Amino acid sequence: MQGQTFELDEEMCTEDEEREGLQVIINNDKLSEGYLTFARDIEVMEAKTPEDIYKGSIPYQTVVNEEGREDLLKYWRGNAKTFPTLSMMARDVLNIPASSTASERVFSAGRYQIGEHIHSLVGDSLEIAVLFRD
Repeated sequence: MQGQTFELDEEMCTEDEEREGLQVIINNDKLSEGYLTFARDIEVMEAKTPEDIYKGSIPYQTVVNEEGREDLLKYWRGNAKTFPTLSMMARDVLNIPASSTASERVFSAGRYQIGEHIHSLVGDSLEIAVLFRD
């Protein structure tokens, strides 16, 4: 409801008490939990999961860095309170840790996981062994 302005239609609301009651609702920034429950019960509003809210906000929210490119880590840092689980997942997936390990050592991890003479290990097993090493 942020950024939206509501005004009373004078023709629709003729009673002073009605007008005052509606004005209180319009001026309130947050709708009460009771009203939201009532609105859901009469199917005026539908309950949304965090995923539904996220999918609805994707086209409208972007964070651009100094180079004019979208910065996904800044986006998730800024939306950590709104989407805590997705934010943690994004940090895990998008974060590239700084490391001083030589690249040959990292990419030859398979040799350390399995001996040079083991030939019966299938690709999936090797992938799992390397994954669990972290």
